[in-house]
Amino acid sequence: KPEISYMFEVTPPTLHFMNTSETKNLTATYYKVTDGVNDSGTVVTEMCEWSSDDTTNFSVTNGKVRAKKTGASGTITAKYGSYSDTVSVSVESLIEHELVISATTSTTIELNVSDGYVKAIYYTIKDGVRDDGQDVTSLCTWNSSKPNNITVDKGVVEAIKSGVNSSISASYEGITSNSITFNVKSIESYELIITPNSIETEVFANTQLTAKYIKTKDGVVQETDVTNDAKWHS
Repeated sequence: KPEISYMFEVTPPTLHFMNTSETKNLTATYYKVTDGVNDSGTVVTEMCEWSSDDTTNFSVTNGKVRAKKTGASGTITAKYGSYSDTVSVSVESLIEHELVISATTSTTIELNVSDGYVKAIYYTIKDGVRDDGQDVTSLCTWNSSKPNNITVDKGVVEAIKSGVNSSISASYEGITSNSITFNVKSIESYELIITPNSIETEVFANTQLTAKYIKTKDGVVQETDVTNDAKWHS
């Protein structure tokens, strides 16, 4: 008399997803085993009761499994009558990077008086969780949108001209940072000049003096004749 038994199996025994946009199929097969030899089996995938050990990570319907969370792992179980089988499922971790720069001084600097300072932090974000970051200020490639106005090197921002601005950014390991705008204070000076600055004249002779108000702002000179508006005294 032949020895007969039955076997239930879900294949493949493991599933690994590269991202959460993927779905993969499991197949449930019921076998009759005669004297230790399986028959060709009957596919019963749609007749099974399917379940996920954590539905926030994986969902399953009629053997179709969908990954829902990067970096997750778990199990999918199929039940067919008194039989059941469980397979392991996992999702590739999602690793991203972010480069953030921030000013450690005022973003308003002065020509030949003060520099600005910026630090750069490189973050690794794994499955949505950001680490404490690495200070890469000295390792970055720094960029100024207007290098003729403001330069930056290893986080040190230096003014070349007064009354201008420039956006500062950095890049590291192929990641580009946010940008910060630095402004350089305007330099203004004022001067009142009388010409000629000395005279030699005879008694009762008249000599015309001219008064000019000179305003210089960021290297641009503006002259105004104020001879008639000035208050003269000797």
